[in-house]
Amino acid sequence: MNIFNWFFRKRAIKKHVRVLGPALRERFGYKRTYTATQVTDTATSLNLPDKYLCYAIALYCTKEEYERSTTHPQPMIMDYATARAVSFNAAIATAVGGVSAESGVSSGVDAGDGFGGGDGI
Repeated sequence: MNIFNWFFRKRAIKKHVRVLGPALRERFGYKRTYTATQVTDTATSLNLPDKYLCYAIALYCTKEEYERSTTHPQPMIMDYATARAVSFNAAIATAVGGVSAESGVSSGVDAGDGFGGGDGI
């Protein structure tokens, strides 16, 4: 991956954390996970780039929802674990850079683990 792709991907994921998470909570209430349709519709209404939508779906949806998502404009280019790991790395860097834990990123696990899952923070 060249440096420009890396930069734009990281910037898009940070925007998913700062903008998409709060918008999802505002539209659908606070939930542990959202559906791929909710994430896609909200991202589209916010004019977020479709190219990096798989990372948003990995952040805010379950593995099953990620895998059956047909709303992504291109075939899923990576598995759920890889997309989620890349997304969480960027989300953690964003949180360290000044975004609060209320950004809405959930680990998708029932136990609170500190990633905004409600019972961990």
